Amino acid sequence: MICVRNLDRRLTELERRILEKNAEGPFEGEASEAFKQLRACLNEIGHLKASCARSPGSGARGPSQNIPRQILGPGYSYSDLWRLAAERAVPEEWVEPCLSYLHEAWDMSAQRRAASLTPDAMVEWESF
Repeated sequence: MICVRNLDRRLTELERRILEKNAEGPFEGEASEAFKQLRACLNEIGHLKASCARSPGSGARGPSQNIPRQILGPGYSYSDLWRLAAERAVPEEWVEPCLSYLHEAWDMSAQRRAASLTPDAMVEWESF
């Protein structure tokens, strides 16, 4: 189940970052349109990931569609999934700007996770 508060917080953070980059990035003068396109891309990512679930949210068992696997084949990466979602959800001129922000957010998240690991946690992690 997706936590709506967490999703709203993440979308608000993305909108803030878009507005901050307004003067220097590809979204100059189009912050609200950029946010709409980015949100459409995120919604499509959610839809594609939900299609991979083993059972729908209603609790009834049934075969999953796994749309990304049908289109991309087995062994696709997050980047492949994001590109598929962007190409399906936003106009062509917005695909690359949306992907660059998604990759930037992913990198920042990975850096925060790595920075939060203490030396003790690193020992536990490496012994896994």
